[in-house]
Amino acid sequence: MLVEIAIALLVIALFIHLRPKPTAKSKALRHLPNPPTPKPRLPFIGHLHLLNSPLLHHSLLHLAESYGPLFSLYFGSMPTVVASTPELFKLFLQTHEAISFNTRFQTSAIKRLTYDNSVAMAPFGPYWKFIRKLIMNDLLNATTINKLRPLRSKEIRKFLMVMANNAETQQPLNVTEELLRWTNSTISTMMLGETEEVRNIARDVLEIFGEYSVTDFIWPMQIFKKFGNYEQRIDAIFNKYDPIIERVIKKRQGIVNKRKNGEVLVGEEENVVFLDSLLEFAQDETMEIKITKEQIKGLVV
Repeated sequence: MLVEIAIALLVIALFIHLRPKPTAKSKALRHLPNPPTPKPRLPFIGHLHLLNSPLLHHSLLHLAESYGPLFSLYFGSMPTVVASTPELFKLFLQTHEAISFNTRFQTSAIKRLTYDNSVAMAPFGPYWKFIRKLIMNDLLNATTINKLRPLRSKEIRKFLMVMANNAETQQPLNVTEELLRWTNSTISTMMLGETEEVRNIARDVLEIFGEYSVTDFIWPMQIFKKFGNYEQRIDAIFNKYDPIIERVIKKRQGIVNKRKNGEVLVGEEENVVFLDSLLEFAQDETMEIKITKEQIKGLVV
């Protein structure tokens, strides 16, 4: 009998400890009217039982046909608002982004594999403003884009050579696969100056970004989080690419230092990539916010 009581008390203690703590913002939002929501909403799982299609967007489409273009769901204990028209989408992600709707839920994979420094998921605040300004004014300006032109041209030539070789040998070519490979190679080269190793893990990262675990949404199950296959895959991917990112940063830091000291650069060292600019900003003592290595990793992933 004492054992059963002890187990019950332990479960209650874990229940209280793991329960999400309400914030001032969440308390204030309780008084706002919510969009229509399907019935019933079940304890713990919320509306997960209504997502009966293997493809999430198909399930949301069927619900939108019944509840309109704007409705609310609970993914477990996670309140979610679904907008399914371009006009509403613009209101959420453009018109009101900086005010209310830019603090987005992150799955375990996104949080871990972006070092909790994702540009898309950064909450509104000084860091969000700084990074947004940095990307728009310094990383994506005309000067930087022109500097990256040789890298883009090189990747385009590689892609055209593949198509020409297959045409010459009359071999079938999966154009979709080649376009995806070309896109990944171009982005990897422009961001990091590397292609092969980064491209090999990019597919794994993108694939797991599109997945989720029920432990992300049903908070009582978080005690089992570390034992699931999902978390093990996240760890495996992280342990595979983190050393690669570390090596690339060290290599590009050496190139940035050479360029700063006026040393002669040859071959691929002459090319300027996005990572070089981030490393230069990290060394700039006049920057309003100091960029850390973890933030740099999150920005280039």
